[in-house]
Amino acid sequence: MIRKQMAVSITMAPDHKKVIAHDVVNVRTARSGEYPPLIISIPRKIADAVRLKKGESVRIYTDGERIYIDRFEKPEI
Repeated sequence: MIRKQMAVSITMAPDHKKVIAHDVVNVRTARSGEYPPLIISIPRKIADAVRLKKGESVRIYTDGERIYIDRFEKPEI
């Protein structure tokens, strides 16, 4: 399978940090279930850049246009 990639410029608002890793991924569906969820992989170079480990919890949310993922940390009491 040949995967075509095109160069894209990533623009971010001035208050955001510099982009240090990026990639293009395909959205696919899970293999079973009546309403299978969509699956989006996180490329290894991005996972390594944020030091994401297997089993770690992340929070995912949207503003209706973009998807955001960040670390979920349990509050300390």
